[in-house]
Amino acid sequence: MPGITLLRLHSLEDPANLGSRLRADAISLPQETNEVAGDDPAAICTRPGEWLLLSEQASPESLRAQV
Repeated sequence: MPGITLLRLHSLEDPANLGSRLRADAISLPQETNEVAGDDPAAICTRPGEWLLLSEQASPESLRAQV
């Protein structure tokens, strides 16, 4: 998809702890599978401890730096 940044995030930490840390940096991570949070970047929970982040504005490097 041209112009879209996709980032797969996988954590071995407790997802609830990771989500609260990232929310402080303006990335909200949903905790339930198939739940979506945020606007840009948007985060989709694909399974416990794993998310797909999508952004139309952030570059891959910028999005990765936010995480």
